[in-house]
Order: sequence, then structure tokens, then C-alpha cells
Amino acid sequence: MAMERRTLGRESLGERWRWYGMLVGCLLAAYLAIWMFTEKTPFRHTPYCSYALQAQRWMEGHLDLGQDYPWLELAIYDGKYYVSFPPLPTLIVLPFVALFGVDGTPEYFITTVMSLIGAVQLLRLCDLYCEDRRKALLWTLLATIGSNFLLIGYNGDVWLMAQTAAFMFTSAALYTAATDREGDGKWPLLWLACAVGCRPFNIAYLPVVAWLLVEKFRKNGLTVGDALRRHWLWLVPPACVGVFYMALNQLRFGSPFQFGHDYLPEFTRSPDHVQFALSNIPWNFTGKLFALPRWEDGWLRFPKGGFAFFITSPIYGVGMLYLVRRLTGRLRGEAWGKGALTAVIGVCVSLHLLALCAHGSMGGIQWGLRYTIDAIPAVALGILLLRRPEGEALDGLLPPALVFGLCLNLVGTLAILNDWNIFL
Repeated sequence: MAMERRTLGRESLGERWRWYGMLVGCLLAAYLAIWMFTEKTPFRHTPYCSYALQAQRWMEGHLDLGQDYPWLELAIYDGKYYVSFPPLPTLIVLPFVALFGVDGTPEYFITTVMSLIGAVQLLRLCDLYCEDRRKALLWTLLATIGSNFLLIGYNGDVWLMAQTAAFMFTSAALYTAATDREGDGKWPLLWLACAVGCRPFNIAYLPVVAWLLVEKFRKNGLTVGDALRRHWLWLVPPACVGVFYMALNQLRFGSPFQFGHDYLPEFTRSPDHVQFALSNIPWNFTGKLFALPRWEDGWLRFPKGGFAFFITSPIYGVGMLYLVRRLTGRLRGEAWGKGALTAVIGVCVSLHLLALCAHGSMGGIQWGLRYTIDAIPAVALGILLLRRPEGEALDGLLPPALVFGLCLNLVGTLAILNDWNIFL
């Protein structure tokens, strides 16, 4: 690669912050446009504060919430009310709850900061594979504010905070796994374990992280056996995180694999209504994953329950064009040095999206299809592996795709928050 995997992390503080500052400034400018036209300001406390309520109860020595909060998605088990989401974001908000109380916890600020950290980690990942830092910045912007991520990256409501945290941890896991530095190998499995504690299906990227780690060790002259003997202690922190999840699930719901969603009233009151089912896949696949907006009464209107993921996240469409380009080139005999890893990423992303389609609602009321945001860090890595290091003609798609994605998601986010009449 033209840059020999030079990274921002190895350069001067001034050089690093120049690029980090440009990225953060672009994200904050997009968020500012949303804050100006909605009540979703960055220091706002949200009423959808499941994690803050859970943190308060943990500090008081209880695992349940002590009472019902009808506007939240709470699991009811043995007559007690529990948060029905994976628990890791509770640890993130816990210090704020300890300092400011539940009503003073700034969930929107916390989520905004996590989105900025996640974007910086993704920029560092893109920088490993791009010969031009400007392109690395463009890819990062396309994956964040140029995609459906703009819907969630500033929003502290319980569902969107968890997704933003998962985006941050997954980006960090992929970056630390992809570097050449042997010492970075202590972090990827821990960050991925944290991502799973926010969005369980992100476990789909364990094969990608493992592949990158094996490559890292090989570049440093280590076999897998050598790495395990030398660095077995690196497995302890992610294992402890996993034990924490399973123990908490066992204590609350009597099963190490049950985090509470199956005990939501909507599922317990109707035995035929389940959270995940194979029968949901065909409908979500055609009715949401590939559902298109429709002309109605002279206006283009969008399904409020979700629509085609490649429209609001054009990075998916751009990625498919890169894939077609490389496949046709391969048929003509072009080399494809990272083809095996690219295939692993493609399989993991496909299985992830298929698993998401098994969900009963696949996100409920939303702009775009927010569950598919979870796969974007891996999709970005896959595209970077598909690119030619220099002279990639398809890179010309980056600016128009970014402008389209930013404008569409900015308008759509304002529309869903302000209940504009553009939905079916």
C-alpha cells in the first residue's frame, strides 16, 4: 500500500488533531442542524432513560427497577420490572447518574461523545487502507453522517444510545485488530465483547476480528500457538465481560442467555408473537430491507416502519459497485490480494442482516432502517479491502454519495422527529 500503513496514531499530536478536528467538526455541524430544529439538544435528559434508571437501582443494591415505567420497554419477570436491553450502556451512564442523579444524566451528550469517538476510530481504520488521508476522511463521513447513522449518533434515547455505543466499540475492535502493532492485540476482543453487550448480533464480526488478529501476529513473526502462549492474559478481560453478562442474565431471568426481551408484555401476552422467528425473514426482507418509497398524491412518501437500507446508507450501494468491479476484474485475471478476508466480511455482514430480518419489528417507527447501521463499520472495512490502493476510478462516487446521504438523512431525521407529513 502506498502509505505503508502509516497511521495517525504514530504522528505528531498536531497532525493527528488536524484530521480528528476536521472529522469531529463535520459531525458536530450535522448534529447542530438537527439541534437547531428540534428539542434534541446535547445536554438534554431523555425520558427514555432505562439505563440511568437501572444504574440508580444497581447503586441501591437492586437488579430490578422497583416499579413500572409504562413508556419504557420493560421485561416483567416474577412480578418485577427489569430493563430488557443488554446491560453494558448502564456501566457507561453509571458515573453520570452517581454525580447528577437520574434526572440530571445528559444522555444526549453521552451519545454524541460516543459517536465522535466511534467516528475517530473509524477514521483511523480507513487511514490504514487509504493512500490519501482526504479519502480516508470521505469514507468515514460517508459511513457516519452520510448514512443512516445520522439518525442515532446524537440521540440519547435508550435504543439509539445502545446502537451508538455498539458502533463505537465495533469500530475500535476492527481498528485495533487491523493495525500491525502486536501490542494492539490486547484490545479487539475486549472492544467486541463490549459491542455485544450493546447489540448482541455484533458477535457476527468475531471471525473478522480473529482473522485480523492472526494476520497481525503473523506479521510480527508469531504463530497462533505462539501468540496464545505469550498473550493468553489478553483473553481474560473479554472473558470477564462475557461472564458479567451471563451472570446478570442468570440472576435476573434464570438463564445466562436471556437478557429480558422475551419477557416483554407484547410477547408474553400472545404466545404466537415472538421476538425472533424465521417466519419474519421473508416479510422483513421484502417489506423493509428492500422496500422502496412510493409516489402518492404527487409526493414521494416513505414507509414509516422502515425502508431500503441502501438508500439511507448509500455506503451499501457504493460497496456493491466496488464488489462488482472487483469481480469482473477477477474474471479478467486481476489479482485480489485480500479476497479471502473480504469474503469473510461479506459472509458475516450477510448473516448479520439476515439475523436482523428475523426480528419482529426490525426497529419499529424510524427513518430508514436503523438496525442495519450496526453493520456499517464492517461494510466500510470490506470496501477498503476491495479498493485498488491507487487510481481507483470508483472513488469518484464518494463526493456525490456523501452529499446525497447527508442531505437525505438530515431531512429524514428532521421529518421523523417533527412528524412531517412525508410518510406512508
